[in-house]
Amino acid sequence: MTNSAGQETALATRWWILATIGIAQLMVVLDTSIVNIALPSAQVDLGFSDSARQWVVTAYALAFAALLLLGGRLSDLFGRKQAFLVGVVGFAVASALGGAAGSFEMLVIARTLQGVFAALLAPAALSLLNTTFTDPRERMKAFGAFRRDRGVGNRGGLAGRRCAHAGSRLAGHDVRQRRLFGDRVHRWGFVAEQSA
Repeated sequence: MTNSAGQETALATRWWILATIGIAQLMVVLDTSIVNIALPSAQVDLGFSDSARQWVVTAYALAFAALLLLGGRLSDLFGRKQAFLVGVVGFAVASALGGAAGSFEMLVIARTLQGVFAALLAPAALSLLNTTFTDPRERMKAFGAFRRDRGVGNRGGLAGRRCAHAGSRLAGHDVRQRRLFGDRVHRWGFVAEQSA
C-alpha cells in the first residue's frame, strides 16, 4: 500500500513538472508572437523609426539562436533544474524590463536578454522532460503535451495578432488596412456619408 501511494505521488509530481515546463515553454513561444502585436504601440510610445522596428524582433531571435547550444551545455554543467529556474526567472525579469522600457535602446537590451534566458530555458526544459519521464509511454505523452503547448503558443500569438489587426481597423489606426477595408465596403455600397 505504501509503495502504491509513493508511486502515485511520484506520478503526480512528474505531471506537475510537465505543467511547469509547458507553461514556461508557452511563455517563450508566445513572446515571439506577442511582440509583433505590441510593436506598433511601442514604436509610437518610444518614437523609433520603421527601420529600427526590426531590431526589436531580431535582438531576441539572434540571441536565442546564437546561444542555444551554449545554454544546453550550461544546463549539463550546472544542472538542468538550476538552468531551467535561472532561465524562467531571468526571462520573466527581462520581460518586465522590456515592458517598462523608456527608450528604444532599453527595449532592444531587454529583448536580447529575453533571448539569452530563453536559450538557457529551452534546452533545460527538454532535458528535464527526457529525464523525468523514463517510461516510454509516459515520455511519449509528455513530449506530445510539450509539443501541444508550443502549438498553442504559436496559434495564440496568431489569434492575438488577428484580434489586434481587427481592433486597429475598427479604431482606424492602420491607415493602409482601413483604406483596403473601406474600398471594399464602398464597392459593396455600405459606406455612409461622412459628416464634416
